[in-house]
Amino acid sequence: MSDLINVYNQYYGDIILVAIKILVGIMLIINIQQIYTKLKYTITVTYSTTMLGMVIFGYLSNNLFINILGLIVGLMVGGLVSRFSFRENIIIYLLFFIYYYVLLECFLKMAGIDFTEIFKGMSYYDIDYYGVGISCGMAIVLALVTIKILQKKDKLIKLIDENKYFWIGNFIIVGGIMQLQLFPVYGISEWSELAMILLNGFYSRETYAIVLLELIALLISRICKPNKAYNKTT
Repeated sequence: MSDLINVYNQYYGDIILVAIKILVGIMLIINIQQIYTKLKYTITVTYSTTMLGMVIFGYLSNNLFINILGLIVGLMVGGLVSRFSFRENIIIYLLFFIYYYVLLECFLKMAGIDFTEIFKGMSYYDIDYYGVGISCGMAIVLALVTIKILQKKDKLIKLIDENKYFWIGNFIIVGGIMQLQLFPVYGISEWSELAMILLNGFYSRETYAIVLLELIALLISRICKPNKAYNKTT
């Protein structure tokens, strides 16, 4: 398997994967009639389930075929959800999950907390696998609690609903651009790291802070000055 990893790194597989990420983000934020809400919903759900499948199966094994299985399962689940369940409140939940995940990861990096080192006595440089898992778990709970609290805040929910794809697309694009700073210095050393690329799990504390500040600035700008032209087409 190490030979395949060397081939992947030799042909800049990370850059190709990040380029696909950025393309996905552009399709979510682009403001043209051809990019319908249903398509954006399908793209967002499929990207999320694929990422989740690869994260879960990547935690189980570093084997290439196990990770490919996670990719296939994620794509299948995303396709089924998109085909048979058009519920855009799922997208709002994903939006809150993303913001909480970045906030928690930024906090862990700033505090210098490495759960992988704490639990296993070793560190994987920029990747704290246990920390990512804990951040994801806490982000899931916080997103659910936040949605529950905001259920009766109709005006705020409407604003979030009108801008959800733009904010998620922006996160994916900014995450991809910031990841490009790592290339070609880094390449993957094991196949489970592919999921970290989709999840934006390679950042330093400075990078997380920049991404978080950019997301907050964009959030404030949209709240203070809603983009009505964008809202009409989505």
